Amino acid sequence: MPSALFHPHRLCTLLLAGAACLHVSAQAQLAVVGILEGRATLLRPAGKLELAEGVVLSAADIVETAPAGFVQIEFADGTRLGLGESSRLMLEPAAVPPTTPAARARLLLGWMKLTPGADKPGAGDFLTPVGAIGSLAGACVVHAEPNQFALFVEGGSIAFSERGSAARPVNAGAFLEGRGKAALTPSARLAP
Repeated sequence: MPSALFHPHRLCTLLLAGAACLHVSAQAQLAVVGILEGRATLLRPAGKLELAEGVVLSAADIVETAPAGFVQIEFADGTRLGLGESSRLMLEPAAVPPTTPAARARLLLGWMKLTPGADKPGAGDFLTPVGAIGSLAGACVVHAEPNQFALFVEGGSIAFSERGSAARPVNAGAFLEGRGKAALTPSARLAP
């Protein structure tokens, strides 16, 4: 007769629970801080922490850069997100239900540069105050303030869907800008 401590059903339950915890833990690790210049803060439910290179970021983490600060966040597929000075970004929680495509991050305020990795992200991977950036086949720079937004595609192309509308391609050299809740319009340059 098996002992109460090592009963086969209990041992199997413990092993399955351990495997589930490892799977959830691996999913919760969305990205890592690859480069840090200046100062940046990591906001988690556990508190406010000073950010450092090599820190693994998880769902719902908020990263804030100080004036003259810069953070490069690296995703597993090689996509790089540069967060400029005085900016704020939130890594998105997992999608519910899990079959819904989840965004990776949401720019809350400031500057963000996206550079694709080897595997291009799908539609709606990166959210901004006015829409979603997906199908990243080129580098783009985004600037978001409370009543102003600008997007520049440095090279290649991206798909951009504005406030729930269908995604449209935006090609290299294009600037889009808008103020308040007005629709984005092409512009000759970023607003100063």
